[in-house]
Amino acid sequence: MCCRCGCTQHTQACLPQITDRGLLALTAGCPSLRVLNLERLNKLTDASVVSLGFCCHKLRSLNLAGCVSRVESLTSCGVR
Repeated sequence: MCCRCGCTQHTQACLPQITDRGLLALTAGCPSLRVLNLERLNKLTDASVVSLGFCCHKLRSLNLAGCVSRVESLTSCGVR
């Protein structure tokens, strides 16, 4: 994972292999995130996005562009 600002406010996850478990660890350890780029990560599910809502109350920008939608994967339900 690439942490651009020491996990304080801006983070870009740039490993295509990151899973829900990795993102859960990131969000739990970085509750002050304001900007998160998850572009083209294809192993995330709705659980990841829901965890962002619970853990990262300051999040203002979330990039999910190019995330592959598969069965039991990332859907619009997780973003609501």
